[in-house]
Amino acid sequence: MESIFLKLAQYPIAETERLLLRPVTLDDAEAMFECASDKKKGDSLGRKANYKVKGR
Repeated sequence: MESIFLKLAQYPIAETERLLLRPVTLDDAEAMFECASDKKKGDSLGRKANYKVKGR
């Protein structure tokens, strides 16, 4: 079975002056959790904010 990291590595990176689109990595986890834990952002997206890391 092919690793998820190998699959993600196959996607190209798109970059403009104001935007960078690239595959998500484990290095992004903390920033993503912080964003998902923000109640205001969750409300604007119509979802509940995350306050716990699953499995902890």
